[in-house]
Amino acid sequence: MPQAYQGRKGELLKHLEEFTDAKHKLLRQLEDLESQLQATQREFNSLHNLDAPISTFPDEVLAMVFEAADLSSIRASTLAFCLPAFKTLTSLRLTNFFIYDKEEKECSLFRDALMAMPALYHLDLRLSTDMTSFDLPRVFLPTIQFLRIQTHSSTAYEGIVNSIHARSLTTLFLPWLHRSRIAGEVPQVSHFPSLQHLILKNIGGIPSDLGIIYRRFPGVKRLTYQVSKGHVKNNNIRHLLDAISSAAVSCVDHPSTSHSSASLPTLPWPLLDTVAVSALHETNDASQLHEKISKLQDTGYRIRKLKLPKSFIAQSTEAMQRLQGIVDLEEYSSDWPTTAFQR
Repeated sequence: MPQAYQGRKGELLKHLEEFTDAKHKLLRQLEDLESQLQATQREFNSLHNLDAPISTFPDEVLAMVFEAADLSSIRASTLAFCLPAFKTLTSLRLTNFFIYDKEEKECSLFRDALMAMPALYHLDLRLSTDMTSFDLPRVFLPTIQFLRIQTHSSTAYEGIVNSIHARSLTTLFLPWLHRSRIAGEVPQVSHFPSLQHLILKNIGGIPSDLGIIYRRFPGVKRLTYQVSKGHVKNNNIRHLLDAISSAAVSCVDHPSTSHSSASLPTLPWPLLDTVAVSALHETNDASQLHEKISKLQDTGYRIRKLKLPKSFIAQSTEAMQRLQGIVDLEEYSSDWPTTAFQR
């Protein structure tokens, strides 16, 4: 090998060693930052709960008065240590909840912890995970009535929705839902047989075909869409009503004959009677809504109520009067419970 190549080879080897050292240094820095973050979060949680009464009662007594918990930045393995005080817990919010199942244990710990709370009826779960697979065993939560699931991991979203069985669930809140996140075979028996109210928030583009969503949750009577100002142009009530209408036409023209869909109604969400939207685009007017609601009613829907922003329903126009002739108008509200976590 020529001398020049030998020299270049030595330089490259030196650079590789430098890059490796820099990488290891960066990893150590990230570990230090993670430790600092956890310590800061613990201190914040302590200060946040500073006004909470401090009790020296035994766990059995404490559990009798402890009804709501708002926890942030903890792991599934840590949650198990809270269970003695959670026997009568009715409301639980887990924010930035870590599941890092490198040894395939934390999913099982998480499942066991949830099922060890027999009085829980409100669960607000906001996951932080980047797992490529999310193997969550079936979770039976017979007392849950309000459930929020939020995560940016598609595998975690699908894993949780497919794993939880909640026979008493009436309201399901799914922020940042994309239909691919709940794709897959539709269960023949609904995991949420009592579900009536579905809340969506800033979904990744309202799909032209809501088939996957409606097949997962066929008994919805009330559909609520929370949309932020940054999304209202491309995701507003017009798109939502058009998507429902398209899904209805598709089901009528192409009824499914598959075994998994045999028990589903021909019309998507045939019991739907209330639609709520938190924000409207400037192009949304009463005439447009009158046309689209009339079209849905002609298709077979019995939509009788719209819950819209106060500024919109306060308009006094002829078009608004026509709209009020076919539906009741109320000020927007999601009726999602939050008081349990407010001091």
